[in-house]
Amino acid sequence: MTSISELRKAKAKPVKELQEENARLRKELEISAAALADMRGAKKPPKTRTAPGALRADHSRVFIGDLHGYAQDPKAVSALLADMEKLEPSEICLLGDMVDCGGFLAQHHTMGFVAEARYSFADDVAACNDFLTRLQEACPEARVVYLEGNHEHRIEKWCVTQTLRHEKDARMLFELFSPVSVLRLEERGIRYISQSEMVRGVKIRGTFKYGRKCEVYATHGITACKHAAARHVERFGGNIVYGHTHRADSYIINTVAATLIGAWSPGCLCQRVRLWNHNQPDNWATGYHLQLVSRTGLFQPIQVKLVNGQSLLQSLLS
Repeated sequence: MTSISELRKAKAKPVKELQEENARLRKELEISAAALADMRGAKKPPKTRTAPGALRADHSRVFIGDLHGYAQDPKAVSALLADMEKLEPSEICLLGDMVDCGGFLAQHHTMGFVAEARYSFADDVAACNDFLTRLQEACPEARVVYLEGNHEHRIEKWCVTQTLRHEKDARMLFELFSPVSVLRLEERGIRYISQSEMVRGVKIRGTFKYGRKCEVYATHGITACKHAAARHVERFGGNIVYGHTHRADSYIINTVAATLIGAWSPGCLCQRVRLWNHNQPDNWATGYHLQLVSRTGLFQPIQVKLVNGQSLLQSLLS
């Protein structure tokens, strides 16, 4: 029979082995830190200069969704940024899926094409960082809010899976690779709202609200069904702008309590014909949603289409 002392000796690791294991862990940490630095970029990002507080003057508000990082449509992005330089919006809402998080992060999605594995997570993050920098340089005074989409949420799911659901380990890993970290959102002055966050005054998680007298909700999207706009306005019972579907859509209803309320989806800023959808014509559209807001809080909604890399609003702005 094995004695207790013998068991302890068998379980105890030699000092040399422990030192080697510590050296290996330090090396992995250094590699991870270097990869994280590459994703974040060495150049200090721009930061919004607008002080917090209520906007009382007439201003414009822009909603942008579904960039999908490395899979973005460069022509659509260029047209958007050209409009932003002229519009100079005071408020910008990023509706989520600004990074694609494909490859190993798309655990639920079967990788059926070699080209789908072409880019890395670092490439994806670098593309989104570049977009955010260009957007903030075009609109230095805009207050930017970033809503987590289902693609950003893949990062948190991966962290939980990798750490076998140990909360402290998952949280440590998530702090390293979360969108807030790799996109340097705190340095940029961009407010990030995760799908688990409950914003004050809003009764559903991952949702933001603009205005007081004429409220407008913003969310990544609660459904991608055929009549998604109607479903959103009926479920929220108020004005709502959402992303997720990649379709340019709107739906207006008249209620006894709130008179006219509507739902708007701006479309997307990503490449339309994706490999995994190669044999099915889509009804996606590139564009963004613009609201001209009066000092009273009332607003005029405008769905701006970006067709073949050209803004249909550009001639009016000129």
